[in-house]
Amino acid sequence: MTSPIETLPKEQCFGCAACAAACPTDCIEMTYGQDGFLYPQVDESRCVACGRCEGVCPALSPAAPFNTKGEYYTVQLNDRDALARSSSGGVFWGLANEVIGRSGIVVGCAMDNDMLPTHVMACSREEVMPMQGSKYVQSYVDPELYRNIKGALDSGKLVLFTGTPCQVAALTRYLGADRPNLWTVDLVCHGVASRGVWRHYVTEIEEKHRGKVVGVSFRSKKLDAHPRNHTLLFVINRLGEKSSEAFEVGGRALDDPFGSSFYHNRILRESCYTCPFSCERRVGDFTIGDYGVLDSGLPNSDGLSFCSINSVKGRQLWEETKQRFMFERLPASYSQINLEQPTLRPSGRDAMRAMRYDSEHPERDINLRLQITLADRIKQLLPEGFKAAIKRVLHKLREAG
Repeated sequence: MTSPIETLPKEQCFGCAACAAACPTDCIEMTYGQDGFLYPQVDESRCVACGRCEGVCPALSPAAPFNTKGEYYTVQLNDRDALARSSSGGVFWGLANEVIGRSGIVVGCAMDNDMLPTHVMACSREEVMPMQGSKYVQSYVDPELYRNIKGALDSGKLVLFTGTPCQVAALTRYLGADRPNLWTVDLVCHGVASRGVWRHYVTEIEEKHRGKVVGVSFRSKKLDAHPRNHTLLFVINRLGEKSSEAFEVGGRALDDPFGSSFYHNRILRESCYTCPFSCERRVGDFTIGDYGVLDSGLPNSDGLSFCSINSVKGRQLWEETKQRFMFERLPASYSQINLEQPTLRPSGRDAMRAMRYDSEHPERDINLRLQITLADRIKQLLPEGFKAAIKRVLHKLREAG
């Protein structure tokens, strides 16, 4: 029998693994494609064509978004230590602490021992800490995690889930109905980078510095606390030496081959360029992201978050949490480019079609050369507002064409 997931074009797949979680015969496995992203692979000999995979797939059966535009805020955490660990204004930490304080569970993205982003469950503040900070590589949501979240909700536990909009939509579809004890937080998502390309680059860093990468920050405030900072910092242990002797390397992400390739959209998942969730109507109870506007009334030297409250349930949690923050209401006219449209697909993305990928050895056999191009250098000199305006014009031209 043929599973509906088998007929889904790879260009539309989000790699969320909800199909594998929903399959009653466990015939779906997430495997790496040639571009270093995860895709479902179906063992047809075990498929019973029940259609559950289709029912939970956010590409085949999209989750219904909230009907109205949310209430927009710029937010900064009062806890200065937690703020320093955050990529921007720390809104995630504030929400997570509220849920943890009620003996709830927080589900979010942390780096595993191989420096690959993976969704995990946390029951304490210490377990939440690794979830802080941006991770611009696509995270893996193990199928078993979906089942564990459902089990926690069924037992009456409070759960806060944070992820990309497609991951939030996948969880919503998997659960099948709204849960009063679940809050979801989606991200203003630029797009997610290839896990394979990232792992390959980490291996290059390790070989260059003769050590083991044990930590990474995609927006390190140690290097630059500017609200528009784009940094990439690696923490490395030299081989054979103690972790206390770790050292750091890094700098501006746009001066880094991986960082430049990500920010110029060349290593994103194909479905990111047509993402249906890049719009004002959101699937999460909250939407959070970086807030890079310089004229905010709040102090922006330590970073600010954008936060949209999208549901009645979200508003209730916000009212119980807002004392943890300094915040200002943003005008209804405020927007960000990925609240209007998906990231534009660059011609450089075609280079990923030539990639070879060995799923058993993620560090090998990727022949995409990460590089900083002359066009990248020119783009770096353009003001943010001008670049956003150009993107909007190009998007409208493509729609008209």
